[in-house]
Amino acid sequence: MLLIPAFKIGLWNAWIFMLPHVLTFPFFTRLAKEKGAPSPSETGLSKTML
Repeated sequence: MLLIPAFKIGLWNAWIFMLPHVLTFPFFTRLAKEKGAPSPSETGLSKTML
């Protein structure tokens, strides 16, 4: 007997692959809002200066 059961990848089992994404999405969204990149006006860089 295997510890991991055999299953076919299909529509009904797609949740297995989406579960890590769904569980970590709120964490990374909050992290991105807290550590957001500064706007170009805050950094003093401009597209015309490049």
